Amino acid sequence: MLIATGFPSLAYDSSFTFAGVLQRYFSIINKENVEVGLRRHWNDTTTERYASQYEKKVIPTINELLGKEYPISRLTEEDIELTLNNLRDQYHYSDSTIQHYRYLIWIVYRAGFQNGLYEDNIFWDEIEDSDDQDKDAIASHNIEVMTRLRKSFSIDEELQIIEWFQSLSPETATGEQIGLLIMFFEGFRNNEACGTNFSAVHCLSKYSTIPVIEMLQTTRIDSNTVKSGGKTRNAPRVLPLFLALYIFIMKRRMYLDELVHSGVLHLPENVNDVNDLPLVCKGLDFTVRAQSSDLSREGRLLFQKIGISKTVLAKLHQMLCTTEFSELRIEERDPTTYLFRRNVATHLRQLNFTLPEIQYFLGHDIEDIQQTRNALSSDDSVAKLARKFTQHPLNNLQTESLPSKHVDVSVPTVMDRDVCSVSVVCKTDTNNRNVAIHVTTNEPGDPVIVNISSDNTNFSVTSINSYPESNYSQEVMIHSIVTAAYKRHYEARKAFNADLSVENT
Repeated sequence: MLIATGFPSLAYDSSFTFAGVLQRYFSIINKENVEVGLRRHWNDTTTERYASQYEKKVIPTINELLGKEYPISRLTEEDIELTLNNLRDQYHYSDSTIQHYRYLIWIVYRAGFQNGLYEDNIFWDEIEDSDDQDKDAIASHNIEVMTRLRKSFSIDEELQIIEWFQSLSPETATGEQIGLLIMFFEGFRNNEACGTNFSAVHCLSKYSTIPVIEMLQTTRIDSNTVKSGGKTRNAPRVLPLFLALYIFIMKRRMYLDELVHSGVLHLPENVNDVNDLPLVCKGLDFTVRAQSSDLSREGRLLFQKIGISKTVLAKLHQMLCTTEFSELRIEERDPTTYLFRRNVATHLRQLNFTLPEIQYFLGHDIEDIQQTRNALSSDDSVAKLARKFTQHPLNNLQTESLPSKHVDVSVPTVMDRDVCSVSVVCKTDTNNRNVAIHVTTNEPGDPVIVNISSDNTNFSVTSINSYPESNYSQEVMIHSIVTAAYKRHYEARKAFNADLSVENT
């Protein structure tokens, strides 16, 4: 059966168009006279109906939005969602009908990459045709998916991402990989990460030891063209930067400085120095900015690497595109961006960030009328966020030794809770040396043990125990418990990798 014969089969670059792949794989009869093409599971009535939907709705909409000679190999999720949204608006289709058209587009796209015409840039895996399913079963399935929808990574998945990060070199990492690191640690949207220049990474002027990253500009959808501001008026923000990522970016910048000074890297005419270069470049082309779809593709490859299946991502993507999610005001439709940002939000809540602080961190509307975005962007406010951010469990996998040479303060974990705060105040003069240590526990009645040692024989220790009435916070302090869980998983993975290394040797 011939189909879509009235549309160009070849694109402007001599590859196939969507119509061309549909024509080629819609109906194929093998040597045994058996149908093995796209229509192999359809009866004659279904075949005619679907052929009409391709010819009268799908292909005309794609051609209107992208052009008659647009290569199917260049299709992105944004292109497909734009097509589906156009069909939804024009014909007032329900979510289940849009799912059917998503299926029609997907099977044609899949036929092309399965037959080696191009690589898979969308990673949807299997998609069911809602036209073949019972409506009650679809509704039941959607409820199940909604209740089990991923809201963060598992600890092991995060540790695998950390191991992947540790395997990267500042000199040879691609721009897309750096973009994923910014999304993973800082919760940037994919187009926000793409809009970042090296100048966005620096230390606070008032607190020179606190590194930050600024979100000042983004790229336009499916483009590397920069625009000021972000997706909304709330997007611009200054955030504390994960220390390991700051060091990585500084090494990258030093490397590019060396390339410029040695004449290996030539800066574009409108670029004065490395600070003006895109932090998230296209591959290793340091002067060309990546675009959001590049990070989406790279993110899916990383997710597969850490064991998140295509099917899970496909289900997640389908749910994110439903009307229900639009009504829930979930902004992200891309699974890569959604998972990274929800994972960051989960950590911020665990780190005891307030709701306005979380909304600021993620570039959302701040609902508290007593909080202003400008106030949260001040050096003092960002420094306050940074102090909380340092408790991130991925920051605390290695045990750090205390910097003091003379005073060792050890507060053991009691019933899986650490002390909430320890402040040490020293007063020294010619006649005496006093050290006052104030310890506040998380919960009333928690026992406290303080050990003090000194290499000064004249240093005397006096213990004064008092139990004044305290106004304990109603906030949940769980970061120490979470950090302990990460450390257990981290040590287990180190032991496993060491055993594996010995076996391979």
